Formats: sequence, C-alpha cells, structure tokens
Amino acid sequence: MAVSPILPGRVPETYQFQRLGASLNKLNAESIRYQDMAATGVKIAVGSDDPSGAIKAGLMQRGIERNEALQEQLAVADSHAAATDTGLAAFGDAVSTARGLLQTGIGSQAGSAEKQALAEEVAALRQSIILEGNRTFRGRSLFAGSAPTETPFVDLGAGRTLYTGDLGSIPGLIGDHAPIDTAVNGHAALNVLTPEESRPLAPALTLGTPLADLHGGAGVVPGELTVNLDDGLGNVASQTVDLAGARTVGDLKTRLEAAFGAGPPGLSVGVSPTTGGIEFSVLPGGDPAASVTVADVEGGRTGRDLRLVPNPAPVVPGVFSGGALAPRVTKFTPLSALNGGAGADLAGLRIVQGEEVANVDLTGATTVGEALEAIRLQTKAADVHVYAEISQDATGFDIRGRVSGVDFSIGENGGTTAANLGVSTLPESTRLDELNGGEGIPTGPTPFGPGPLVITRRDGTDVNVDLSAAETIADALAAINAVDPGVLEARMSDVGNGITLADAQVPVLPAVAGPLSVAESELSVGLGLAGPDAPGPAAPGDEIAGTIDYPRRTGGLPDLLARLEAGLRAEDDRALTPLGDELDSELERMTTVRAAAGNRHRRISEQTTRLVDEELQLRADLSLVLDADLAEVFTRITALQTAYEATLRLTSQANELSLVNFL
Repeated sequence: MAVSPILPGRVPETYQFQRLGASLNKLNAESIRYQDMAATGVKIAVGSDDPSGAIKAGLMQRGIERNEALQEQLAVADSHAAATDTGLAAFGDAVSTARGLLQTGIGSQAGSAEKQALAEEVAALRQSIILEGNRTFRGRSLFAGSAPTETPFVDLGAGRTLYTGDLGSIPGLIGDHAPIDTAVNGHAALNVLTPEESRPLAPALTLGTPLADLHGGAGVVPGELTVNLDDGLGNVASQTVDLAGARTVGDLKTRLEAAFGAGPPGLSVGVSPTTGGIEFSVLPGGDPAASVTVADVEGGRTGRDLRLVPNPAPVVPGVFSGGALAPRVTKFTPLSALNGGAGADLAGLRIVQGEEVANVDLTGATTVGEALEAIRLQTKAADVHVYAEISQDATGFDIRGRVSGVDFSIGENGGTTAANLGVSTLPESTRLDELNGGEGIPTGPTPFGPGPLVITRRDGTDVNVDLSAAETIADALAAINAVDPGVLEARMSDVGNGITLADAQVPVLPAVAGPLSVAESELSVGLGLAGPDAPGPAAPGDEIAGTIDYPRRTGGLPDLLARLEAGLRAEDDRALTPLGDELDSELERMTTVRAAAGNRHRRISEQTTRLVDEELQLRADLSLVLDADLAEVFTRITALQTAYEATLRLTSQANELSLVNFL
C-alpha cells in the first residue's frame, strides 16, 4: 500500500491539505468497500466495481434462474410420469389376473356356480380398471388425454365402458424447446376406441385453399417469383412479383395477374383440374409460339415449393400446369372439394353401437367442420358415443366408437356417404378372409370349398358365379357384375352394411317371371345373401339387400373383460376360447406402451441430472467471479489501515508549522 509522499517545502498549504485529504478519503472508501466484502462475502457490490465480472455474473445468475425453472418443470413432469407408470402397471396386472380367471373358468373343470362366481370377479376387475383409469394427479386426470374431464371412464352398465377423453396427452418440457408427453391417454393405455375409420379423401386445390395447408400441412411461405410471358405475336413481358404476405391461392392469382395488367401479353392464373396444381396461361392464347416460364429469384424457392420450378412441359402452347400441391383436410375444407373435387353424397350415415342406432343427416353440411359437428350432435342425441375428428395425418375423417363391450359399425343411410367420406366399416376393400368373425368366407371349389355362388334369376335360370379368385368384396362384386353387365347387378347396400343384388332381366314370357334368389351355402351365407338372417328371395322388381356382419370392437382390456364376463355367465367355451390369445396380445401391447412411457420417464430423470450438474457448475463459476476471498480481503483491510494511519501521521506533521514555512 503506497503512503502519500513527504511534501516538499515551499508547497502551498492549501494544496498540501487537498492531497492529504484526497488520500485519506480514497483509503477510507477502499477500506469500507473491503469491509463490506468481509461482511457480505461478495466482491462486486455495483457494476463499476468490476464491469467485466459483473456482466459474467449477470449471465451466470440468469442461467441459474433458467435452470431452476426447468428443474421445477421437470419435477412436475417426473411426478406425472411416475404416477402414470403406476397406473400402467396396474393395468398390466389386471390382464394377468384376467388370464388366470379365464384359465380357471374355461372347460369342464369349473362348474356352473364356480363360473358365475368367476364372472363376478371379472366384473369387479373391470370396475377396478375404471377406478384406476379415473385417477387424478395434481388436479388432472392421468388417462383423459388433454381433456379436462376428471372421469374419462364411465360404467354404462351391462359390461359397457365409455371413454370420454381424447387422443392427446399431458405435455411437459425437458428443455427450453423440447416437449415430452408426461402421461398416456386412455386409448393408448387401454385401447378403448374402435379402430380408426379413415381413408385419404384427396381434397382438390381451390382458389380459397390457404398456402399453409399445402403439401399436407407443411405449407408454402411465398416470396418473389419471376414470370416471363410471350404471346407468340411479338409481345413479351417479364415481371418479378413479390408474393410475400399472400395467404391463399386466390391471393397469388390476384397479385400475379395484376403485375401484368391488361397486357398484351396478359396472364391468367387458375387451378389445374388435371394436375391439382396452379395453372398459368398467357393472354391472348392460342398462338403455337406462345410460352410461359417461371423462375425463382436467386436464393428463393417459392416456385419450387409451388411445384412450378422446374417448369413442366406445356401440353398446350402458352399454358402450363404445376405439380399437385396436396392440400390437407381442415374443418374449413368444402365437402365439394373432397375426392379430387368430385365431392361426396350427403344422404347420411347409419351408426350402430350395440342396441343404439344413430341415423345422421348431413344434407345441411357444406364443410368438413360442419359435417363433424353434425355427426357429434346427432349421435349424442341418439345416445351413440363416437369420437369424430379430422384424422391425425389430416387426410380425412376419423370416426370411432367410444364404448367398449359392444359392437360398432358405420354404414350407409340411403346413399354412398360412408364410402365417399371413407368411414364405412365395411368398405369394398374388405378382405373376405376377415369376415365371419375373422374366420373368413370359404370361396374355393368343391369338394374342399362351397363351390360357386348360385343365383336364380327372374327367368328361372341358374347362374354359377366362381368366386374362388376373389380376395375382397370388390372382387366378389366384379365377378357377379361380369355375368350380365348392366342387368344382373351387385353393389354395396344403400342402407347399413352389406351387398345388394338386383336383376333387371325381363323374361320373354312375363307370366313365368319368378323371384330373384340365391342358393344357401357357406359362401352365400357369409355374403349375407342367403341363410336364416338373409331377406330371402326377392319378388319381381325387388332386390336382395343382404347384411354382412362385420362390426368393430375396441378390443382393449375393458372390452375383453366384458366378453370374458359374458362368456362365463353364458358358460360359452366357444366364446371364451379366443380370449386367451387376445389377452396375451393386449398384454404385449401394454408392455410396449409401458416401455415407451418408461423411456420418457428415463429421459426426464436424465435431463434432471444434467440440469443439477449444470447448476452446480454455474454456481461454482459464479463463486469464482462474485465471491470474495476472505483471507485476501482481511489482508487488504490490514494494509489499508496501516496506510491510513501513516497518512494521518503525515497530515499531523504537515500541520506543525515553523518559521521555515514562511520563508
């Protein structure tokens, strides 16, 4: 510590005292600062103490605060994940218990009274599953998905279980921008919705299609586009058009056409009905030398994203059509745009759930959203519970049954709505080997198969239709329709699910016109055209409207328990036999779900460990920058006190005046 120098003679007294006072003030201020360090343990009280260190400390403190916030989020996520794992473990144990009850109750080893008692145990097990499924944690249901309901599972009686949740989950974060599911929705846990009934509907591109919906929802961000026109008559024009901010295909049309004005040459932009893309036409058109070209500006990709670049070869001079832009299905998609612009018949749907039937009228709907809302409202009014949304891949409708323990089907209600909307549970693509409860319909020739389908026509003649090569219902329809095209007709029924057979034949002798009928065989019974449940021969002018029993079931644990209980009560070993394999399959599926949930839980735990380590390192680094070294501080305080005392002595000596001071 430097001590103020001895003042030389002949220095003005005022200046001497100023220097000594400044020295004392500086020493005093520095001493106070170090005393504060000793008291607080912090060496940077204000930024001016150490500007560089203060900046570093501020950054580290913000990092620690962010880290602590993430750890709080992870603590919540970890607790949700742990509670979810407990629930999934309970579901898995229930499957094992049900497997044991099945083995005890099947066959003659259990008497009638014992089977009834086992059925009661199964009913109680189903109730325990409902209670576990309705568990709440931190005020939210674990298995309701993203729905706020606290009771996602409802016992409807008679072995029926309703799931009111959705397919979402409880979101969490394992980083600033790293979302993770911290729970499992009820369907993923217990398979409580019927299989998805959804087929791509390929909506046509329209001028109202939002650019954000193109490419299946990936969207297009518009930028600059250069368009070159040549009408073949000597008129040439080129414009670079800024399309930024355009929201729809119609907005692109407006800006591009306005850039060229009335011409010549002018530009017409529309939608190509053949390619499903954007079409450019030079005006006036018709000249064989006319041409239109499109290019991206340097560094741009608008033309490429709109599938205009590279330019397709023109089919007509002066006209070219870009590639398909595949818009996604949204609630605003017009029903008339579905199926490539062919639209859909809106006669309605017939939805059957157990004993309940909903006849849904869609004639007033104009958009996908309106159709879905009509389905929800009308099924709810009929006490039919369905999940009706746009499919997760945004290509069509997704309609599923919500009730376990009953059959579920979607069919026609006087038209072709179910087929057009891709939601029929019996589409023409259904394989014949999937029918008859999964056992399939035999189609081979005798003696190993049922032989051909025998149809007796109006004039009394028999037609043998060979279906041995048929694999799907569509194949069977095609084989029947090939017998007498346009006269003997087989088609999907207009009401419900099944095949309708019609014969427009007019016998030569009207008096001998007979009924249209189908001979009973395994094949005709399987197709719903003959047998005790079939409508029987059709009188002249009538049709045979058969029904094919091909319902959907949820197939999850609540459904399997309902079937197990019913089979035990009815002492029906035939109904019980397939349940063993199905319970094993469900347990395997649950194990996969639990493993995925466990993996997410592990990721949360690993991220928590990383954050704790990061916080420790940040605090250690912050300590190096911010915390005072007390040994150094006290040494400094001692040195300052010594310097302060020395300066005071010099000040005292300076105040001892003599005659020399006045010479």
